[in-house]
Amino acid sequence: MTPQKNIKQKLIRAAIECIEKMGLHNTTSREIVKRAGANLAAINYHFNSKENLIEIAINQTLEAAFENMIREKLSAKQYPKFALYTFFLDFLDRELQYPGIIKAFLDKLQEENGDKNKSINNLKNFFDRLINNLSKILPNMGDEEIKLSTLQTLSGITFICVNRNLLNQIANINLSKSKDKQKIIKNIVSRNFY
Repeated sequence: MTPQKNIKQKLIRAAIECIEKMGLHNTTSREIVKRAGANLAAINYHFNSKENLIEIAINQTLEAAFENMIREKLSAKQYPKFALYTFFLDFLDRELQYPGIIKAFLDKLQEENGDKNKSINNLKNFFDRLINNLSKILPNMGDEEIKLSTLQTLSGITFICVNRNLLNQIANINLSKSKDKQKIIKNIVSRNFY
């Protein structure tokens, strides 16, 4: 890797760490470059702005976390309910791995609106690919049913991840325990898909 690419990757990694530790709105350029071992001008040189760096960091993390899941979990020749269960359990695990990034992504969706929003377009693309793959393994469900069921499932999982402490306080469910995660996903999948 060239030194310039190395610095660029270090800045992206540092931005992800800052978002996870401090939240989107508390992440500063100074903290990012400090963690990356770079100077302040490096952000503008490589990304034109801190905002562009943050967007790339968020989207790169989500794409890396979720993109291969579609191919790995839903393309395998296995029982459809099991494929759904393993996919959404993996989805939950990956969201739990990056709660700050998920919150930052949701914040960006709220702050920016319209079709020109890259975050919304990335989300639409992921959703469309997911629906396309689900349609192949769920021939008894129509496309509209699959879309609605998937949206409900993804929303439920994201709500659980973003509010994990609330879930523990209200329902005594601990998302660090495998059996609790499995119970939640089995319940969601069995209710939303047939």
